[in-house]
Amino acid sequence: MMNPLFAMRCKLTTRRLQRYLDMDPDALLSEKELAQVRSHLVECERCTKSVDDYRRMNSALRRFGDAQQPDDLSVARLKAVLGDLNPRDL
Repeated sequence: MMNPLFAMRCKLTTRRLQRYLDMDPDALLSEKELAQVRSHLVECERCTKSVDDYRRMNSALRRFGDAQQPDDLSVARLKAVLGDLNPRDL
C-alpha cells in the first residue's frame, strides 16, 4: 500500500508533468514547483515511467509530423490550382 503523503505528491506531480515537460512560456512552473517535481521524479518509478512514455510519444509524433510534410512541388501545384479557381465556382 502506498503512503498517503507519497500518493498526494504523486497526484500533484502528475498534474504538473505536462507543464514540466513542455516548458510552455505561458504556463511555466514556479521554481518551487520545479523542485518538487524533480524531487518526486527521483523517488517515484511510476511518475518517471510516465515522463519516459510522454517523451517517447512526443518524439514519435514529431517524427511522424516530419514524415508527413508535402514536398515543395506538390505545394506549388496546389497553390497554382487554388490561384486559378474562381470564387463563384466554389
